Amino acid sequence: MKSKINTKIWEGNLDLRGNKTLTDLGQLKEIKGSANFGNSNIEDLKNLTRIGGNAYFRNSQIKNLGNLKEIGGSAIFENSNIEDLGNL
Repeated sequence: MKSKINTKIWEGNLDLRGNKTLTDLGQLKEIKGSANFGNSNIEDLKNLTRIGGNAYFRNSQIKNLGNLKEIGGSAIFENSNIEDLGNL
């Protein structure tokens, strides 16, 4: 069963490391804290434009950062599949 986030703003950190259930960020536009997409099934950041803290893409399925414009902390791309930084 596919699962998605049903909010536009995520208050705090979003840790999806190893999460195989969540497949879609839905209408999420902003993560106020850090985000970890490592070993998750997320392939597309969709409408996400801002991550307030650090962003971890290590071993993620994400290839394109799409609409993401801002990362407030560090961005970790080690062992990632990122091919396109999009609007960053």
